[in-house]
Amino acid sequence: MNFSIDLCVSLEEYQKLYKIEQRFELGKIFLEWLDKGLSNKNFLKHNPNLDKEDFINDVKNWGKEAGWFANEVDYSQELEF
Repeated sequence: MNFSIDLCVSLEEYQKLYKIEQRFELGKIFLEWLDKGLSNKNFLKHNPNLDKEDFINDVKNWGKEAGWFANEVDYSQELEF
């Protein structure tokens, strides 16, 4: 299965945040848009066997292995702008 997600955010909102805060906020936005995309009627029509919740949980687990999708900002990590 191949699909893409095009996500655009305002630079002004993020340039004053620490990188760890940026990652946290962008991760939340990505998961929100992923959920919306997987709920799209046309997508569901063409992927009737996809278990959305399992897929999102897999994405979260894969992302957490790479430092994404934390439940809160971990300020003990590097605090670079």
